[in-house]
Amino acid sequence: MELANNGTYLGTPLFFAPTSGSGNSLNNVRPTLREGSWADVPVMYGTNKNEGSIFAHVRRLNTAKEAEKRALPPQQVLVDDVQSADAETNMLPLCPNLSNRWCFLNWSKWMTGVPFTCPTSELAKFTAKHNRKVWRYRYSPEFPNLTPYDDAGAYHGAELPQVFGTYNATTATENQIGLSAFMQKTRTDFAKDPENGPGWPSLDEDSKLADFGNDENPQGITLIEAKDADKNCGVWFRESEAYDLAW
Repeated sequence: MELANNGTYLGTPLFFAPTSGSGNSLNNVRPTLREGSWADVPVMYGTNKNEGSIFAHVRRLNTAKEAEKRALPPQQVLVDDVQSADAETNMLPLCPNLSNRWCFLNWSKWMTGVPFTCPTSELAKFTAKHNRKVWRYRYSPEFPNLTPYDDAGAYHGAELPQVFGTYNATTATENQIGLSAFMQKTRTDFAKDPENGPGWPSLDEDSKLADFGNDENPQGITLIEAKDADKNCGVWFRESEAYDLAW
């Protein structure tokens, strides 16, 4: 088996989108929880702190073709899905190409909250409310060898090299190596003994979530209030539902 960069080997970066199959994809999972047909197993939900920056960056590049040349995932599918939001989100008409840094950062926050953070928050709370053990986390760090553009932060998919240990070991920082090992152990422990959780309080016991790799504990987790991670979700989740990005 030979390792290869998917962007250079395949000609275009590996890209995958949600796909329905086997009759298990639902437009709304809430009835399965209410009725009890949702599998009675512990659940761990997680998102990244800056999920939307990759989508904002592709928009900043203007075309998916340019994104391909730079070996970045052309996340045009989700970007196209929320184009209609431009008319209802005040900052977007003022920022057509996101070349302005303020525009980029704010559009990135919106693209983090509406499709990712806010739906995850609501689903986690709803799952816990219906007698399932639920744990939630956020991935927050930014490492130099995993930062492909300015203001990337913990973008969508940035955690995968850490989870699988496929980051560049020759340029990795001490914190990066330590956090990767910790994340792998967390997931392994949860898979082996899900009833006892991954090592922090479940949502039915506490309102906190685990923040991986923040400045307070760069090689582990810091417990933070969910409301601090979910800023603006009171407004943004209505948009998540309006654009069919929830449940």
